Amino acid sequence: MANIGIVGGGIAGLYCAWKLFTEDKSKSHSVTLYEGLGRLGGRIETLDLHGFKAECGPMRFELEIEPLFKALAAALNIKFDKFPPPLSGSAEFPKYDLQSKERSAEHKQAVEKILGQGSHSEIVSGMLSHHTSALDLLKFGIYRLFNRTPADLNLTLAEVVSGGKSSKISQYAGRLTKTDYDSFRTEQELGGSLLHTLGFWNALSRVLSPGAVAKIRDTGTFYHLLPENPSASEWSIFWLRMFRPEADLWTITGGVDSIVTRLEARIKSDGFDPKMIKTDTTITSISEDKTGKLRLTTSIATLPEQFDHVILAIPAVPLRSLSETFTKKVRDFVNGVIPFPLLKVFVVLENAWWTEPPEPQQGAHLVPTREVHYFKPAAGSTEAMIMFYTDRPATAYWHPYIEPPHYRAQTTTREDFKTDLARQVAQLLPMQSGDFEAHVMRVRKSIVASAIRDWSERPFGAASHAWAPGIVVTDALAELKAFSLEKSQGTKNVHICGEAYSGYQGFIEGALETARDVVDSINV
Repeated sequence: MANIGIVGGGIAGLYCAWKLFTEDKSKSHSVTLYEGLGRLGGRIETLDLHGFKAECGPMRFELEIEPLFKALAAALNIKFDKFPPPLSGSAEFPKYDLQSKERSAEHKQAVEKILGQGSHSEIVSGMLSHHTSALDLLKFGIYRLFNRTPADLNLTLAEVVSGGKSSKISQYAGRLTKTDYDSFRTEQELGGSLLHTLGFWNALSRVLSPGAVAKIRDTGTFYHLLPENPSASEWSIFWLRMFRPEADLWTITGGVDSIVTRLEARIKSDGFDPKMIKTDTTITSISEDKTGKLRLTTSIATLPEQFDHVILAIPAVPLRSLSETFTKKVRDFVNGVIPFPLLKVFVVLENAWWTEPPEPQQGAHLVPTREVHYFKPAAGSTEAMIMFYTDRPATAYWHPYIEPPHYRAQTTTREDFKTDLARQVAQLLPMQSGDFEAHVMRVRKSIVASAIRDWSERPFGAASHAWAPGIVVTDALAELKAFSLEKSQGTKNVHICGEAYSGYQGFIEGALETARDVVDSINV
């Protein structure tokens, strides 16, 4: 039996505690979990906003491509509801010059409707480029990254993306295995360069026209990571998983935070001493003493416990502050992850203008956001909730309204925030008159609750993560799951896990996969 310290009370840390303490009593260990905040859950955070479940962190799950998460949910008796699929926004402006192969069937039909069957004009085609969605262009570009035969390169966008789950891109993505993904990480080439050495946007520009890349960049209502430009192999794998035909989206009935509360309750019911979960305890350094035991230090003092193993289950930004005692090789991998910020804004209106919510993304191009989601009023209620969900650069628009310290979702009574929020929401609602300012004031009066959550703030520093170009992820994962400190006795007794340092970034599955690998390395 080992004495184990876990730093981080998010899903990865809790999962490690559960597996190490309770799953196999013959291998049960002494576990102490430290969490810097006053609550558990990490980036899982559900806010009850005027009767609506406002998911400030993860909100949608692809159960068929997340087997560990699906199994954990089943063990905790978690129930799910369908979540709307990702869509591209529809905006007529700006216009983009798309090459012939990059135009959708709807795009070509719109041109022919004006000019006649079989006719074409580049000017007319550019005017109608909104008939080809940014999401379809992204699918087309990623297909072309991995399918480089002359026959594949001669296919048009319509031939690659048409047919929904039976399309060429979905069928191709559905055939891929972990072995294929690992091959993409180490062997896939593009124009003489290994794909993992390229930034995603550099790679995409080699297989799509400048107009197509610009349209994806400017109008796509999904994660862009243009400022971050992550590894082309890793970010392509992220999207290929999403394009699989079985990747339907679900959310957790009653709030995503229920998976945290139920997992904590399960651990305690199995005999875990609640006193061994220590919140409001921020670890500032890790070291090894002359006996080979690990010691953890807070901003106040070195903790009295000595540990055989320490698991670091925290995001990239707080982890880097602990990396001073790591070897250079480990630090390079720790620094090889790009934290990217995401921000959510919620607003509850007194009177919904819909009985069934509009499609996601409707009006997203009018607001400083990437996504807009509309939520159905509860039975017998007229109130409705709208959520804006964005990455950079639109996050900068909302930053002035953050009031530090921002340790949890912020509900605010600031008049300037509500007024500015009303101006944005007003662009989504039908106007009752031609006076926009009067329209804004009507919306302002109808706001009954609002909230904002910015994951770029400390201590998280990011909502999610992506590997940087140049990192061989298979090597990074093998090293980080068990390593020695720089001045250690040689025992591989430090372990890193979590979504940030996984081959499944952006998914809870990544946190669970790496947590499982860490537990296995300790139990060997």
